[in-house]
Amino acid sequence: MLSGNQTVGGTKTFAARADFAQGLRFSGAGKDQPAALGMGGSDVYLHNPQSNKYLQLKDDGTLAYSNDTILLGSHLSSAVNLADTARPASAAAAKTAYDRGSAALQTAAQAAPAGTVAYFAGHTPPAGWLKANGAQVSRTVYAALFAAISTTYGAGNGSTTFTLPDLRGVFPRGVDDGRGIDSGRGLGTYQPHRLAEHRHATGWRHGTTGNEFALIRSEWAGLHNVTADAASNNVAVNYGHQENYTHAAGSSYAHSNDRYATSRAYYDVQAETRPTNVALLACIKI
Repeated sequence: MLSGNQTVGGTKTFAARADFAQGLRFSGAGKDQPAALGMGGSDVYLHNPQSNKYLQLKDDGTLAYSNDTILLGSHLSSAVNLADTARPASAAAAKTAYDRGSAALQTAAQAAPAGTVAYFAGHTPPAGWLKANGAQVSRTVYAALFAAISTTYGAGNGSTTFTLPDLRGVFPRGVDDGRGIDSGRGLGTYQPHRLAEHRHATGWRHGTTGNEFALIRSEWAGLHNVTADAASNNVAVNYGHQENYTHAAGSSYAHSNDRYATSRAYYDVQAETRPTNVALLACIKI
């Protein structure tokens, strides 16, 4: 039959070319839909009706799977080259680059792990660092830092943020950790300034003319408001009501209504006791 439908049994051999203008379909394996081998607008394809996917031999010579290009060995580069998008790196090259990058990150992390505090001479923290200024920052964006210090310096908003240590204007001190020098304190706690208790072997005595001071250092016994301990050690103590008095040279001293002043007479009194220092920018590694 040269037209119409017919069923042909047995094996048929074509001695010459057989042309199928509408493609070729294959049935079998109990499936109700046939696979197809056909010609598309820009490819020759094999269609699987179960997955509805096409294996395509494109007219431009590329092999594709439902229009996604299948990369062959000839397409791949043996090295990672971000400037060459036409030849992506092979899996081996990508793994090599990844391993090297991971090793570099681990080395950097060991050199300055998250939570490291350092001081910088500039106004802006370098890359990978934040100002240690008590700010509240994201727990997810700075996950490594949050894992390192958690809520030691503050819980932030209690859910999505945490607080950075605030090192502005203060000196760091090693946590006592059981040594007994600065006991009773936990990591990250604040401590205000203090001046250790001490005594001096000299003091200032109000002069007889009302505008002079005389330096005294002994013979305190029997003087008004001077304790026996002070007298026996030739030292003065803080007693009586003090007033400010300006010396003729302009320097400020303290004296007592009871004639004898304490040894706490200063030329320059400030709000804190501090050593000579330089101000730097405290930062923390993220």
